[in-house]
Amino acid sequence: MYWGKTEHNIPHAEYKRHYIQVLKEALDDGYDYDIRRTEVYEALDWLEKNTPSTWGITLFRQGLEIKDWNERAHYLREGYFQIQRFIAT
Repeated sequence: MYWGKTEHNIPHAEYKRHYIQVLKEALDDGYDYDIRRTEVYEALDWLEKNTPSTWGITLFRQGLEIKDWNERAHYLREGYFQIQRFIAT
């Protein structure tokens, strides 16, 4: 295995970009749809293992379970921006 690559020879940065994009799309869709999908949880799990600070991931996860639309949007938005802050894409 090479430094910065996975066993499938995909650069670590590609995974980060992909999972950040999954969360961005979920954030955009969260106003109209239930975004609690497998790919969102998979992205959060991967980022949690590969991010120096997990506070944003915690906020995003909490936001997924909040029923009040305004509060949910706040948690998802804040979580997403915290995640971006600690991951250089």
